[in-house]
Amino acid sequence: MEESICVIICIIVALGIAYNIDKYNKEKKIKEIKAENEKIISNKELNTLSESTNLNKSNNDTQLELYIQNKARQDQELIDIESSKILNINNFKIPNDMLKLLWIGDGLLKNYNIQAEVRNYKDTDIAFIQTIEPSCIFTELPIEECDSYDLSNVDNLGYYPNYFSLDPEQKFYYLKWLEDITQHIPIGYVFIFYYGLERHLIEGNFEEAFQTILKLKNTFDNASFQAYSTDALLIACVLKNRKDYFKQLLGYIKQPDILCIIKIFLNEPLSSEELIDIRKSVGFTNNYYIKKDYNLFKDELNKLLVDRYGNSFYPTSNTIIDNTNSYLTLAMANISLEKRFAKIPDVYSNKMFAKEIKDMLVETHNKIKNSRK
Repeated sequence: MEESICVIICIIVALGIAYNIDKYNKEKKIKEIKAENEKIISNKELNTLSESTNLNKSNNDTQLELYIQNKARQDQELIDIESSKILNINNFKIPNDMLKLLWIGDGLLKNYNIQAEVRNYKDTDIAFIQTIEPSCIFTELPIEECDSYDLSNVDNLGYYPNYFSLDPEQKFYYLKWLEDITQHIPIGYVFIFYYGLERHLIEGNFEEAFQTILKLKNTFDNASFQAYSTDALLIACVLKNRKDYFKQLLGYIKQPDILCIIKIFLNEPLSSEELIDIRKSVGFTNNYYIKKDYNLFKDELNKLLVDRYGNSFYPTSNTIIDNTNSYLTLAMANISLEKRFAKIPDVYSNKMFAKEIKDMLVETHNKIKNSRK
């Protein structure tokens, strides 16, 4: 089912990009026509039309007619472009540390090559989007400057946005945002840049991309972005074997289950609050006293921890990971990446660990319940 959904998404995005590639080629052709017309206008024979009295009248008329026809064609085909002020990436003050994190598909700054790939799926050849980076910038595409704008109030983009499909005005908003990524902008624009950062985690500037994603996590409190970016950072640490970067994640992870797994990876103890947060994962479902008086429940759990372990923390060790019998599959958001999945041990499948935490929560619950009889 997941594979079918992915294929459908890939087909839709591929069709969109195919359309925009055709549009891009047309715009390129228009530029060629404009250059051709300028050549005609500057043609020596046409320039001498008003100066020389020795030209044959029929030749004069032919040249004039040719000029009029080409000028009319030029005006018709360039009307959309001439209505806007055309910019390029050099018109934007994008910091150097951001520039080196961009994927660019053409021009002097080109650092990404598009390679077509066709795979057979159920007897049908499908061009998979996995080979096209959604954040890839094409510098020759038109950009429409907006005289007055507020990035926080621009319309959001649809699911799985990509730079190529942005209209000229949306490209302007995106590139203006890249001048300072702490500016607030609809999350769709952030995802375009973020897709490219995911690629850097796997095959580019790992450290710079890692720190930039943390910066974005501090700025954009979107649930989907927070979840995807957490998974991506974990995947990168696993694939790159960079456990030293796990510690940097601790202050940015908002999913309790994932935070617990990382702390166990690092052999760091779990607080009473963290044990309460993972109650559902270990099978504790009676939330009555947690909801009724959270502080009382936490205090009683702290007392229990002190009695058992000498302090108000639950000690962890690598043996918890060693005795797991299943894995959690994490996925990056950028579907153009070949290696976008990774597995990490599901610590909650360690029955001894899960039972020990659950038993402490049950004992705390019962102690409060008995004290109120």
